[in-house]
Amino acid sequence: MVTDNRLVEDPSEPMVDISTWEVLGVPKEVQRGLSEQSFTTPTPIQTLSLPPAIFHYRDIIDAAETGSGKTQAFGILILTHILGHKSSQEAGETTKNTTKNNATKATETGNGTSKLKKPLLALIMTPTRELAIQIKNHLKQAAKHTSLEIVAVVGGMAPQEQQRLLNKYPEVIVATPGILWDLISEGEEHVCRLEHLRYLVIDEANRMVEQGHFQELSSILDLIHRKRQWTSISIGA
Repeated sequence: MVTDNRLVEDPSEPMVDISTWEVLGVPKEVQRGLSEQSFTTPTPIQTLSLPPAIFHYRDIIDAAETGSGKTQAFGILILTHILGHKSSQEAGETTKNTTKNNATKATETGNGTSKLKKPLLALIMTPTRELAIQIKNHLKQAAKHTSLEIVAVVGGMAPQEQQRLLNKYPEVIVATPGILWDLISEGEEHVCRLEHLRYLVIDEANRMVEQGHFQELSSILDLIHRKRQWTSISIGA
């Protein structure tokens, strides 16, 4: 049971042991999201990949069959690092008594209220619309008890809906290369702010090339590498 944003014991609910996630370095708020999806025990690929990625910031290349938990593996480590980064940043700001951070404030059109422009920290590229939506749903459930914004931007979505989602300034974007390159080419503000990008996932890279996304993918990667130096890269085969 959740009361006042805290998990408390409810005699009517069975106790669930999720201690194995804590050993791997997964934050408690992400553990709660995983538990509510009945992901109480990590899969072999998660057990192998999460500790070196979370504790030692190693780049990861995952090759695993469908259903192995690969999506949750790279999703959990991205959420974990972003939450840690934000906590460190907030602690540093409190200590220095300053408001300087990676976000800037802008005024919303028409109502005069201020809106926080959060930087884009993680980009996940995938070959199909269906897979992008599936990944976004997995990550949103895992991040349910955090303040992180996660959106999917895919083909077939109305331009107004795309812009509505991007106007949230999500820290994590899941997208297909075609629509992402179109948005970059059009100068869309949030997706063009790549200087703060810390985490990149190319999911199902083999399918990405087979399905004709190679040129768009190459253009995006070239732009990203011109914009910044990498903290972490994860590639799923």
